[in-house]
Amino acid sequence: MVARAAGQIMALDAASVVSAVTVPTLLIWGSEDDLVPLSLGRQLHASLSGSYLLVLKGSNHFSMFDQPSAFNNALLAFLEGDDMGELYAQDPTRPLQNAE
Repeated sequence: MVARAAGQIMALDAASVVSAVTVPTLLIWGSEDDLVPLSLGRQLHASLSGSYLLVLKGSNHFSMFDQPSAFNNALLAFLEGDDMGELYAQDPTRPLQNAE
């Protein structure tokens, strides 16, 4: 069942849907994702204006379980409007600082 779902994802042409996305988007991808390859994440990132791609090294498709701290820190920072630039690209496990 998982292999069939992955095949359907890979075959899906979502260009019209992706081009309609106009809000900032955070993509969190595991570098070792064997269900949906990182190459697809890179393509999605390239086609989504204003998107951020965070690759969690050593993580698979379920990066939220493999690396929950890194995943949650990045997600919370994104939702709070923090700068998603080099800080999280270099060290996604860095704890968030409360801006007061």
